[in-house]
Parts: sequence; C-alpha cells; structure tokens
Amino acid sequence: MRKYILKNNGLGSFCLLLLQTLRTAGTIGVALLLNFLIDAVANAINTGETRNLLKCAAFSCIYAVVLGVSIFLFEKSKAGNLKHIMLNVRRSIMLGILHKRIPDYQSQNNAEYITLLNQNLSTFEEYYLKNLLSIYESLISILFAVGLLVYINPVIAVISIITMAIPSLIPKMFGGALGKLQSSIMEKTAKYNVTVKDALNGFELIKTYRIITAMANKHSDSAIKMEESKPVLPVRWRGCMDWPPCRLSRFNLL
Repeated sequence: MRKYILKNNGLGSFCLLLLQTLRTAGTIGVALLLNFLIDAVANAINTGETRNLLKCAAFSCIYAVVLGVSIFLFEKSKAGNLKHIMLNVRRSIMLGILHKRIPDYQSQNNAEYITLLNQNLSTFEEYYLKNLLSIYESLISILFAVGLLVYINPVIAVISIITMAIPSLIPKMFGGALGKLQSSIMEKTAKYNVTVKDALNGFELIKTYRIITAMANKHSDSAIKMEESKPVLPVRWRGCMDWPPCRLSRFNLL
C-alpha cells in the first residue's frame, strides 16, 4: 500500500503530514494563547496598563488567521492526496481485472467487480486511508499535549500519560474482530449486488417463466445475510438510541 501512497506523490504526502503537524500544534497552542490572554486581561484590570493586552490581542488575531490558513491548506492537501491515491488504486485494480485470463474473469460475476470498484474502495478510503491520518493526528496530538503538560505540571503529565494509555489499548483488543466483521460485510454485500444484478438483467425471463416468487425469495435471503453481517446493538441497549452519542457510536462502530 505504501507504493500507492507515495507513487508520484512523495512531496504531496510530505506536505500533507507537515500541514497536519502544524495544524495540530496550532490547535493545541490555542490553550497557551488563551492562558496568556487571560493573564493580560487580569493584569490590565489590576494595573490599568493595556499595552500588553493590546499586543496579546493583536498576536491572537494574527495567530487565528495563520491557524485558519493552515487548516484550509491541510484540508485541500488532504482532498488532493486522497484523490491521487484512490485514482492509482482504481487504475491498478482495473488493470488487474483486464489482465485476467478469460476463464478466471468469468469465474466471478460482473456485479462483484462493480462492488469492488465502488463500495469496497469507498470503504477502503473511509476506514483505512482516513484512519491512517487520524492515527497520525492522534499521535502528534499526544506528543504536543504531553509536552504542554510537562511544561505546566510534570505530575499532571505523568498521570495523563497513564490515563491515555488505557483507552489506546482497547482498539488493539477488538481490531482483529472488527477487521473480520468488515470483510464479512463486504463479502455479503458483493453477493447481494450479484443477486440484484441477476434479477434486473433477467427481468424478462423471470416474467416469462413466472418465477417471481422464487427470485423474490432469493433476493430476500441474500438481503437477510447482508444485513445480518452488520453489527447490531443488543435489545437492552436500544432504549438509549435517542441519545446522540449512542447514534454516532452505532454508525461509527467499524
């Protein structure tokens, strides 16, 4: 996968990581800036001297503009890099399909290839590529946050590091199971698309031979298998589904 990320795009990937680092550092730096601003306000109230407050306010405005520009450039670079990577992956997959021997190609239904090039690649982009960026952002955030905490209070820094280590272990415990679950969903979805394609392409035959019920049952079986492959909350948890965090956790479970 590294070759797709870096292929003809080494400079773009470097700029993306650099911009994300600057964005993360700038976002965390807002806490320090607010601290300085509060101190300047308190000092202006106590002494009546506003020079430091004005300097801090001017610096805050410049900081906000620079941070906003860095965020804009990061988002633009992120979109461009993802587009470049996905185009390379799609080209490679299509070349792989076109170079197949005819018997190998015919061993799979066309709907499976369509699913691979559409839904499966969308899943790959959402849950692999974007997650890589999220992991990198999390690591950088932790490093900067730890540095900031050490600067403020070393004891709090040690406690925070220990506290943050516990949640970081949870994804590793469930990573394998979630990966298998995602593969199962993609497989069942591909088979469902094959069933739908067969039904639509054979519409005239279905009507001619009066096998509507049989085809509908076949579709239902395939749809049931696809839906059952998806994670479902236990019945005892469904009462909390009106609470926004529960709704989000359900849709972001994978």
